[in-house]
Amino acid sequence: VSARRGHVDETYNIDGHIEGVVVGGGYVWLLDYEDGGAVVRFDPTTGSVDKRIPLDGAPGAAAWFADHLWASNDRGRLLQIAPDGTVVSATAGELKGEGLGYLWVNDPVTGLISSLGEDGTRGATVIPTESGRITADGWGVRQVAEAGDRLWLMDDDFPFGTNLSIFD
Repeated sequence: VSARRGHVDETYNIDGHIEGVVVGGGYVWLLDYEDGGAVVRFDPTTGSVDKRIPLDGAPGAAAWFADHLWASNDRGRLLQIAPDGTVVSATAGELKGEGLGYLWVNDPVTGLISSLGEDGTRGATVIPTESGRITADGWGVRQVAEAGDRLWLMDDDFPFGTNLSIFD
C-alpha cells in the first residue's frame, strides 16, 4: 500500500495459511500453518516466495533480532535463521517477545522466561511468573513487550481474565 497515495500498488498471492509477518534482512518473513508449519521468505524485489523453512510444528511467535529471524513453534522449539534462510541454531524455547535490547524466551520444561542476547546465549535475567506459576503449563506470561523503558507482561489467568504486569 502506498503511504503517499493511500492505495494498493501491488498484491501478491501467497499459498498457505499465513498468520504472522516479520520484516528484516531485506525480506518479508511469513509464518505458515500449513504442511506442518514453516517460515516462508518473500523477496519484495522479485515479488515471489524464494525459500520455505520447515518449523516442525505450528508457528508460535517470530521477531527480527540481531540480524536474524527468530521463530518458535508450538512444540517448544526456537530457530535462529540467517537472512539467507540458513538455520543457524535450533534450541528449546518459546519466543515471548522483545524488549530492553533482548528477546525473551521461555524454557518449555520449567516455563521460566529468560533474556536472550544478540549472540544467542541465554541471559541471567529471569522473569518471575504470577504466583510462581510456570508458563509451560499454559498459565503465566503469554507475551512480553517494551514500553517506556519497562517490560510489560501479559499473563492469562483463564477463566478469570488477563493481567498486565510491569517487570522492572
